[in-house]
Amino acid sequence: MSRIRNWRNAQSPKISQVELAERLGTTQSHVSEIENSEDLVTLDLAAKVFAVTGVRIGRLKDATDQQARTVAKVAGAA
Repeated sequence: MSRIRNWRNAQSPKISQVELAERLGTTQSHVSEIENSEDLVTLDLAAKVFAVTGVRIGRLKDATDQQARTVAKVAGAA
């Protein structure tokens, strides 16, 4: 989810995780988990992220698909 972090850092002035969390209706820790690919993004949250940041939902989906492949590989399923 580094695209979200990249978007935040590209804003002038930069937007903190706290501010983005407020805009998304979630917590700063959840934004951090998403940015670090530690948490899957729901479709509802993905739509909010797109509305706020312009980061396409499909790109978020790609990231969660990659997470699923990584988990499967680590578990020996792939």
